[in-house]
Amino acid sequence: MPNLCLFIALILSQLILLHSNSPTRSSNCFSNSSSSFCPLDRDILVSFYKATTRDGNWRSSRSWLDAFTHHCHWEGVICDSFDEVIELRLPNNTLSGTLPSILSSLQHLEVLDLSNNQLSGEIPASLGEFENLREIILSRNSLENFSQNFTYDRLTDLEILDLSFNNLSNCFPLSSNHLPPNVEVLLLS
Repeated sequence: MPNLCLFIALILSQLILLHSNSPTRSSNCFSNSSSSFCPLDRDILVSFYKATTRDGNWRSSRSWLDAFTHHCHWEGVICDSFDEVIELRLPNNTLSGTLPSILSSLQHLEVLDLSNNQLSGEIPASLGEFENLREIILSRNSLENFSQNFTYDRLTDLEILDLSFNNLSNCFPLSSNHLPPNVEVLLLS
């Protein structure tokens, strides 16, 4: 009988060990025994996905919202060594709806390419709040105008601005004396 108790105790300890090493998920967090990820960037990307998904699917959303995949491994997401999103490249991916203001919370974002999608409405003022953004590529959508509060004041590193093939009716932020100082490519046709 003592051997049976010892055997059961051994089995239980192994089950507990196995359970503690398996990935678990809570909210938008990812964790396993060796690491834990619950970054703000992941929550922002989840909100972005939900805001730009019609009928539940993008053309390519490999691993998005997967509880056991780190957000830096999601389709179109590139992170730096600190797991902060620095590039969001989702061209030609059937994104729809308006451009979510929550994107401005990706504080380290350098490249935003949402071209060739079905985004509509106005370009939110929050897009002008990125301090590290070098490229904004929103061509071939159905964007109509800029938010009245839109400014480029904080976009000091912006080099490429591609808003071509949209339905822009007001380009007031784009007057020559209001452009960011480092813009090298400006496409508006």
